[in-house]
Amino acid sequence: REAAQRSLTLAVEYMIFTEIKTLQDALRLVEQVEGPAVVLPDSLHAFRSGGTPEQLADLAPGLVPYAQLCDTLSDPRPESEADALAEARTRRRFPGDGDLPLVDFVRALPAGTALSVEAPVRDLPLAERCSAALERLLAAASATDDPGGTSDLPPIVAICLSTAFDTARVVVAIESGHRILTVIDAQWPLALQMRLISASRAS
Repeated sequence: REAAQRSLTLAVEYMIFTEIKTLQDALRLVEQVEGPAVVLPDSLHAFRSGGTPEQLADLAPGLVPYAQLCDTLSDPRPESEADALAEARTRRRFPGDGDLPLVDFVRALPAGTALSVEAPVRDLPLAERCSAALERLLAAASATDDPGGTSDLPPIVAICLSTAFDTARVVVAIESGHRILTVIDAQWPLALQMRLISASRAS
């Protein structure tokens, strides 16, 4: 209700180490929210929760305004909720650096879904992180093109690089109907991040 009063939309992300563990759990919560609410798929959490691309493909387009991408090794699986939390925070990889079915994941999303890389790979310098995240994201998005090459890349490409759970800072850019490339590093001062977002929206 408070989010609606502030003209905000609540995005429900499902993670196996929380009470909202699956896509079905997230959908049930969205139905109960008093005000605008959507589902936020994350490739890591979708895979670890046993979700399938078919489940994502069945969602109404308005339920998925954006999705988060990263990669990991499917095995070994986390042995506990604490291990799953540690994986989400410290063991994500750039798209293409693991073996998750990312092409199927992206292809199942509604057309035009904004994509955000959430891969806190901290052992690379900032410039290399930016370049690597963008390169992997464009490769993943391009791989979903139809044979005729007529598919467009997502309207917004947002990259959050340093720490998990900071991607919300770039979500404000999603309201723009234009294709935006926003490269955000969570270690940058918040004021700088907001200036970059504002400049992207104005472009």
